[in-house]
This record gives sequence, C-alpha cells and structure tokens, in this order.
Amino acid sequence: MTSVPGRASVFLASLMLVLFSGCGGSSGSTDPRVLKLLNEGVGAMGIFDFSRAEQLFQEAVQLAPKNHYARLDLGISILNQSEPDSQERALKIFKAALADRARFPEARYCAGLADLYMGRPARAAKRFEAVTQTNPEDAHAWFYLGQCQELDSDLEDSLASYMRSIELDPMLRSPLLGAQRVLQRLSREQEAAEY
Repeated sequence: MTSVPGRASVFLASLMLVLFSGCGGSSGSTDPRVLKLLNEGVGAMGIFDFSRAEQLFQEAVQLAPKNHYARLDLGISILNQSEPDSQERALKIFKAALADRARFPEARYCAGLADLYMGRPARAAKRFEAVTQTNPEDAHAWFYLGQCQELDSDLEDSLASYMRSIELDPMLRSPLLGAQRVLQRLSREQEAAEY
C-alpha cells in the first residue's frame, strides 16, 4: 500500500467534505432521523471512529437512498479506514454517486483521493482536473492536481497547479512545499529558496 498522500492528508481533506456536505444539499433529506444519523456520523469522523461513522452513514443511506451527500459521507468514512480493501470499496461508492449525478464534484474529488492513495496519480489527476474545471476556485483540488502531476513527472504543469492553489489560498502549506520541490527538480534553486 502506498503512503501517498498519507492517511492524515486523506482524512483531513475528506473530513472537510463531510463537514460541508452531510446535512443537506440536493437530494438532501429533512427527515429528522436521517439528519440525526448524519450529524452523529460527522461526530464519529471527528473522533476518528470511521467504522462507527460508516454504520451511521449506512443507516442514513438506507433511510434516504437518494440523498447524494449521505452516500458521499458513507464513502468518505470507508476511505479513511485501514482495511486493505477500504479505498476500493469507497471508490465504488463514489463511482456510483457519479453515475447517478454526473455533476457531483465532491464525489469526483473523493474518487481522486482514493485513486491517489492507491498509487494511480494519472487517473486521480483526471478527476482533480474535472473538479478544477467545475470549481476553479478550489485550492485543494488544484493542490492535489499538482501532486498527481508531480508524481507523473509532469513538472511544468505541476508547478502551475501548485501556483494556482497558492494564489487561491496562500495559507495552505502543502502547495508551497510542492512548488518548492518542483522548482528544485527543475533546477530553479533560486526560485525554490523563496518558498
């Protein structure tokens, strides 16, 4: 199993999606039972109890099968687990969500994280590129696109993606480090020293 981008990075990136997705959105449910399960699932994610979060989100999906965000949260809870097949299981959920709703950048983003974690940067890059086309202001998607491009030794494009991420959110540290790495690989040490 590869360590790219690392378990902590996957968790943090996907937790942000859970926090912003779980309670509403299109096909969201106003059923108080579903909302309670989603809120409890987010709480379980917050204390790194991914198995419990999966159970809660699975119950929410059973009560509201058309709730795209409950399915997304289910996939995220599985993505963060450490069993050997977790990322493949999560990827199946994200792909099913995309089959039902093609314009679902959150599911595409999560599928990109799964592909990247499983060592498939070229496939992940396509997913992150699609997210940046849908939402060109997503600094995190630009960062992950840059990371995929860097892993595939597409250094000029990687640098451009990192720079776009930095432009959108100068407080993100990872794109700064990525740009520094790429500049060093391009033998542009003076520019790299600025980061």
